[in-house]
Amino acid sequence: MAAPLRYPLILLAWGTMAAIYLPLLPAAGELVGAARSPAHWRALFADPQLGQALAATLVSTLLSVGGALLIALTVVAA
Repeated sequence: MAAPLRYPLILLAWGTMAAIYLPLLPAAGELVGAARSPAHWRALFADPQLGQALAATLVSTLLSVGGALLIALTVVAA
């Protein structure tokens, strides 16, 4: 019953995805342009909060990985 609708539904899915993601392409181009700018990198490394942000990210990552490992080991051991 669904066989005749297979290809139209595939086209509909691709069209929907294109309608959602195509507007993001200009933003991606701007992000690449900003990432290549040396001035932006200098401003990033000159920011006094960079060290604190990196430390907070590292602590958060280690805690979440440790917690996930603990949960996984608890489930496997049960």
